[in-house]
Amino acid sequence: MYTSETYIKMCYTPEIQEQWKRKDGDFALNIPYNKSTAVSYVVCGQTWGKDIWLPRQDQLQKMLSYKEPKDRDPHDWFCHGVPGYLWSDDLGYGEEEDKEIDYYRQFTSMEQLWLAFVMKNLHQKSWNGTEWVASC
Repeated sequence: MYTSETYIKMCYTPEIQEQWKRKDGDFALNIPYNKSTAVSYVVCGQTWGKDIWLPRQDQLQKMLSYKEPKDRDPHDWFCHGVPGYLWSDDLGYGEEEDKEIDYYRQFTSMEQLWLAFVMKNLHQKSWNGTEWVASC
């Protein structure tokens, strides 16, 4: 499970946290009494202390399974578009697509990338490096 400080900050948003229905196998940042931090594995639907849910990649993908973004099928676009965006220097796309390519290249894990994709398509928010901001 990817647990970087950036991913934890990205996950700590109402749009994600309010969707959490604790299940065995979930991961959460557990902050008991605000003195120390440890990533914990949810067992029997319980954790202790203040928890920040860290969705796994499959959970992020499932968030898009039942909702369609405005203008494209997320799985088709993600599977065929984003990987090419990330690994190619010049695909001959237009200026808008180039901005989107640059936006997604900032993420260092598939969890970060999927979370950004979920937030942009379902909540019209983009990560600016420190917080989620409304997208145009």
